[in-house]
Amino acid sequence: MDLKPKPDIEHAIKYLQCIIPDLDWILVSMQSKGGWMVLPPTIQRAFQNLKIKNYVELYLDEKKLNCFGFSAFLTPDAINELNQELGKITTEEEQTAFLNELIGHLISLDFDGFHIPKTDAEFESACRIFEALSPEDQAEEIRVSQIIWMSLLSNFYNYMALMVHGQKMTALVQQAIAGDDTAFCLAVQIDRTILTNLPYFKERSERAQLAGDADFLDKLAYRIANPVLRGKIRFHSLWLTFALLDGMNLLDTLSHSELLYVCDSAGVGGYNNRIEEVGYISKRLAEYRKFQSRAKKSRQ
Repeated sequence: MDLKPKPDIEHAIKYLQCIIPDLDWILVSMQSKGGWMVLPPTIQRAFQNLKIKNYVELYLDEKKLNCFGFSAFLTPDAINELNQELGKITTEEEQTAFLNELIGHLISLDFDGFHIPKTDAEFESACRIFEALSPEDQAEEIRVSQIIWMSLLSNFYNYMALMVHGQKMTALVQQAIAGDDTAFCLAVQIDRTILTNLPYFKERSERAQLAGDADFLDKLAYRIANPVLRGKIRFHSLWLTFALLDGMNLLDTLSHSELLYVCDSAGVGGYNNRIEEVGYISKRLAEYRKFQSRAKKSRQ
């Protein structure tokens, strides 16, 4: 059975409330850079300090990507138990109950110690706090921070690919490895680091250069030379919400009035820009789907 796991509406709202503020901040920062997938400076500094590169390996396994963040707070035995429970699920009802429990556990975790520094002052403050820790606490802080950052960024790129190309990074990477060069180029456009940090992508690129594969290299160069956003996403918070709900397999199952309820409850748009009309949601959703449809046609 091809199950499409999805949480219930209330748990989806809790998840959106937890993750949208940080992801939306990253998206807005990228749009300010002309639509290029360039991380904000403070995140770049954090990744350099933490020496994180292998987060791209999470694209190889959707289930691992979805659960990876929990490894920062759960013991290896607890993670194995979680995976065993997931493997026993045979119905959509069981999957919904499992996801609801997972989201509830995520919300209950203590994230007070983790904060994305959005300014240089916040970054320097975080560095001073870290330097005041004992060597043992510093080592644990590094371990937890590496996992959370890897989970955050891989999920962000996964949803960005779904928003822009109509498919997640996990799907595009698997298709590329299976020999789909178009999926290869689309995945690279979202996250260029896979060219050097995923073995297949590095090998395929090198093979094309050695063989003088002009057609492949031209397609790859086109995707690399074109920013992902290019001002196309006018309603960034709302479209990000659509992508997150799409990734949770909820977007096509909600009525437009339910979608309005989810967006309003999750605080999409902020208090002063609340979405109050179903017609507005319907129009924006149609634009989102049309945008995805154009992206899919462009790869044919």
